[in-house]
Amino acid sequence: MKSFHTLLLLTVVVLIGGLSFFYWASSVDQVVAPIEEVGEVDQVDKVDEVAEVDPGTYLVFESSVVSDPGTEARANDNTETYTYYRLWVDEIGTAQPQSFTEIVHPASVAGGLTAEVYGQGLLLHRYQDESQDAVLSLTGEILSTSDQNWDRFRSKNGRYEVTHTFGSNIADTDSATMRVEDLETGEVIERTYSFAEVALGWPGPHEISDDGQYVYFVQTCGCDGGPLTAAWEVNTATGEIIELHELFDSNGWRQNSFDLETKRFLVIASDSEQRENDMGPYSHPIAPALIRLIDTTSSVSTDLVLDDEQAWMSPWLDPEGEERYIVSSAAESYRQYLVKFTDDEITEQNYLTTGYIMDWVGDWIVTRDLETHKVITLVNVETSEQVVIELPADRFNYVGSVVID
Repeated sequence: MKSFHTLLLLTVVVLIGGLSFFYWASSVDQVVAPIEEVGEVDQVDKVDEVAEVDPGTYLVFESSVVSDPGTEARANDNTETYTYYRLWVDEIGTAQPQSFTEIVHPASVAGGLTAEVYGQGLLLHRYQDESQDAVLSLTGEILSTSDQNWDRFRSKNGRYEVTHTFGSNIADTDSATMRVEDLETGEVIERTYSFAEVALGWPGPHEISDDGQYVYFVQTCGCDGGPLTAAWEVNTATGEIIELHELFDSNGWRQNSFDLETKRFLVIASDSEQRENDMGPYSHPIAPALIRLIDTTSSVSTDLVLDDEQAWMSPWLDPEGEERYIVSSAAESYRQYLVKFTDDEITEQNYLTTGYIMDWVGDWIVTRDLETHKVITLVNVETSEQVVIELPADRFNYVGSVVID
């Protein structure tokens, strides 16, 4: 009897255990199945929300429209909507700029929203408040806000930030305080620099090298008719200042272009005459004209063109380091000529296009027409192909080029 009872008891235990396992497995299936479905939907939504920008060089444009005219006849109470666009340089000719954000600029803010290139993004002045700045990424995200400061910029790679201040008296602006911050490490260098015999205005910081070692200052005003070409190289680690303009007699040079990568100047010297509509030192250049290339690393200068017939102005060095440049005819308003370093004269065979040049990026120059000032055209310096920028607004501007690593 005991053996029979024991066998019966074991059978009951096994049966109950099997039923329990079947119930537990069935319950787990009912709980797990819905979780899988919800998880897939959530992942797709998150990917859509996080927009990314592919590495490359982008041209950035801005348009603005009055979205609310307010109640007054004056524009003081207008509410404006600013739209920002980007165009990948590799897609020029096959695509138009694509909008990446819209910003409503309230009527309560005095002055318009002003954008400038800031490393790998944009710096917006008067963002939502006339005393506030904001950093905007090319994905349309506001990365940070801060007190307004018109005297700061970043290296092209976005790693180093430079802020600077000068004295308020134009006659006494021979010193500057500059602060350089490494945004990756947090290291800060702050120094006061002296710019001797600078009485024509503020020598404003122009660029900082991507390694943070050098900041370049340029003369920004020739208020008393003095030299417009003056530049300094400041070593951020040692504080050493090199007067680059001493490599050439700056008193005779009225136009210049400086290439940060190659550390070369393209300068133009010419006579000038004052005309009815000319203001201050910006008198009209006249022949003869001398175009000279100056290598600040080797201190070697090379005379490229001496033109006894006409004057030239507004030089642009090739941003890719190619041995060529663009100059504008002073006789015929903004006719642009593409010239090689090996050319000893400029002829109509060098003619490229007509228009005011705002930038040179890769093989493309960004131009604006001189009649309406409303047409922006991209011109390929290799093929002469022209692409007109089409934006859905009457008021639009070119902001600049941004390189995304």
